[in-house]
Formats: sequence, structure tokens, C-alpha cells
Amino acid sequence: MTPMQLVQQSSMKLITQDYDGAIADCNAALAIDPGFRPALSSLAMLLGTFKDRWAETLPIYDRLIAMDPRDVASYEARALALVKLGRVDEALASAQWIHHIAPHDIESYVKVAGVYAMVKRFPDAIGWYDAGIRAFPRNPRAYTAKAEHLHALGVHAEAIRVLDYALSLAPNDDNAWYNRACAFARLNQKDHALYSLSRAIAIRPSAASTARIDGDLKRYVGDPDFERLCPP
Repeated sequence: MTPMQLVQQSSMKLITQDYDGAIADCNAALAIDPGFRPALSSLAMLLGTFKDRWAETLPIYDRLIAMDPRDVASYEARALALVKLGRVDEALASAQWIHHIAPHDIESYVKVAGVYAMVKRFPDAIGWYDAGIRAFPRNPRAYTAKAEHLHALGVHAEAIRVLDYALSLAPNDDNAWYNRACAFARLNQKDHALYSLSRAIAIRPSAASTARIDGDLKRYVGDPDFERLCPP
């Protein structure tokens, strides 16, 4: 089998939760081509996410970065691994490189903010979201990401205010409408929640099934208005 076929076979084994088999396939691909990036990335993901062997992922990410010093995805994944290992300062340094590599990309601000949030440096996370907003004031991405962070912190009214501005920039942003519904649900404002949910569903019909199991919205399961909007 070729390295790509082995990586594809490895992915299929995730369905049956054969993680050891998937790891073996990645290693077999690397035995054929030691620099095959898809195999390296998949191996690191398997070792960390599914086997909790985060320390073993670091040399793999270092290798990927050495092969491509502008590999934002590997810097982000490396930061996550360092967070899992409790090496916070190193994780934040790795995250900072994301912005250094792509200073003109809104996602660099969002990704750095996400790492600060993971280590519970919430004011710093908000600072990075706000920096992204200042750099890209007409791009809704930083607004919606900041609103998700505020929602997770329980600051639902402020999250709604930020989402409203994001929607003024991008009225068809289904994620913003959906998150607005979740925030209103947490404030026990059903009518506003279901209206926002209806807007999300009109853009992305699959949001209806998602809402039935969502931690914020499933409280409405059995409510006639919700059932009409999100039938089983």
C-alpha cells in the first residue's frame, strides 16, 4: 500500500475505534516515507486526542514545523498539547507564533485567543478578540468568536450584544443566529431564543436536529413551539 492509502485506512479504523491499528497504519506509512505530512499529522492527532499521549506528539509537531515554519495548524496543535501537559508558558509562546506567522489573518487573533481561554487567562483572551476586532472591524469572525467566549463565561447579555453587531455585518451568519438563540435560552427568554433559532434553521436546516440535543436549547424539547420548529 502507498503511504496515502495507509493514512486513509487509518482514518477508517477511527470508525471502529481501533486506535492502535490506526497508529500502526500511520507508522507503516512513515516507514515508507518518513516525511509524509498527512501521516505525521494523523499520528500526532491519534496519540494525543485518542490515547492521551500528549508528550509524544511534541516531537512530531516540532518536525512538522521544521519542515514548514509557517505551518499554523501545527503551532496551534502544539499549543494544545502543551496545555494538556500543563506547560502553560510554552503553550502561550507557541500560540503567539500563530499571529507572528499570519498577522494579517483574522483567524490568527481568534486562534491565539482560544489558547488563552484554554488556560483560563480570560482577560487576555478577550484582549486578543478585541485586537482582532480593531484590526478587522468589518469582519464578523472576531465578533462571533468573542461572543462564544462570553457565552461560555456566562455573560449572555453581552454575548448577545456582540452577536447583534456581527449580524449587522453578516445577516446570514447561521452560527451567529444559533449562538444568539443559545444565549437567549440561558436568559430564559424563549421567544427571542426560538426566533433566533428559526433564523439559523432557515439558513442551515440541520440546526434543527442539533438544537434538540444542545445543552442550551434542549430545555425546550416538548414545548409545542419548539417541536413545530424542530420536529423529531
